[in-house]
Amino acid sequence: MKEINIKRQKDIIVNARFLTRHITGLERYAIEISRQLKKIQPSLTFIAPDDILHRSAAKELGVELYGKLKGHFWEQIELPFLLRQRNRPLLINLMNTGPMWYRNQITVIHDVAFLRNPKWFSRRAAAWFKFLVPRVIDASSLIVTDSDFTKKELVELLEVPIRKIYKVYPGVSEAFNSSREKRHGIKKDITILAVSMLEPRKNLKKLIEGFKIAGLKNSKLIIAGGDNQLVFGKNGKPNIDVKYPSIVFLGYVTDAQLLDLYKQADVFVSVSLYEGFGFPPLEAFASGCKVLVSDIPSHHEIFGDCVVYVNPLNSEEIAHKLKSVVELNNKVSKSEVEKILKRFNWLQAAEELLNIAETAQKVN
Repeated sequence: MKEINIKRQKDIIVNARFLTRHITGLERYAIEISRQLKKIQPSLTFIAPDDILHRSAAKELGVELYGKLKGHFWEQIELPFLLRQRNRPLLINLMNTGPMWYRNQITVIHDVAFLRNPKWFSRRAAAWFKFLVPRVIDASSLIVTDSDFTKKELVELLEVPIRKIYKVYPGVSEAFNSSREKRHGIKKDITILAVSMLEPRKNLKKLIEGFKIAGLKNSKLIIAGGDNQLVFGKNGKPNIDVKYPSIVFLGYVTDAQLLDLYKQADVFVSVSLYEGFGFPPLEAFASGCKVLVSDIPSHHEIFGDCVVYVNPLNSEEIAHKLKSVVELNNKVSKSEVEKILKRFNWLQAAEELLNIAETAQKVN
């Protein structure tokens, strides 16, 4: 573990509003990196509104509950009020948003999909993010991204100075890695797994079209993930023909259920149109699944030539690639998997984030 110079660190507060939300990739990122931040620097203070969902994680982090408001109102009104009462310490925001008018902060921006294609969001959500996120970025001393791809997006779409942006790759939990050793037994059915929010950019309609065209015998397509109509509108979950009982929507799943799904899956597929990073394909890869992903920059940045790529707009190609991946006997070697996963380590990510925090304190 790289030693952080705690003596030179002033007070740091972490915006822990993520503990009030159901876990998707972003919440998983925030919880996992927070655990490592707390181990490295126990003096960190985590503050959240009083509607915590993940109480065990909150207890582990020693979260302070503050205020009567919830959601964005808490983040924009009560949180900055408290920070000013505490002599304006550095604030770390881990999930795209933070107080618009608080200057001493750093913010992790995972993607700017709302700018690349507002139609993927509800009108209200797209308008809010377009208003909020650029102001949070402007108020932040430094910005952290998950990938070089998102770094380039910030420069291109928001003209953020490149010197202000730091890339820190996230990690992948050891729980997913260890599940590779638990895959055993002979199965008659072929399980194809997709894990995503039911939102337009995840492109599930094309995936389902491709699966139907492929006509794979003894196969089932399992889609796990919840929806959020307030943010993504009502276009995420495609209609399923009752003649295809082999397509199953599980809805939102717990972490334990997700681990079991990765363990049982033969192939993981993601035909998303846009990702800043994309946790589920990496988790599935770590779990030993064969992986088929859309041919987009962030996937290439993560996997190189260790997975199969597909044009996400072409359902015929999705069908062809699904067949080829299912029939592929040779999987990626253990050494190649470990080489990829070596770049994605939560402890290393937390150390880098704290070093960036120290840089931000010097800026202020």
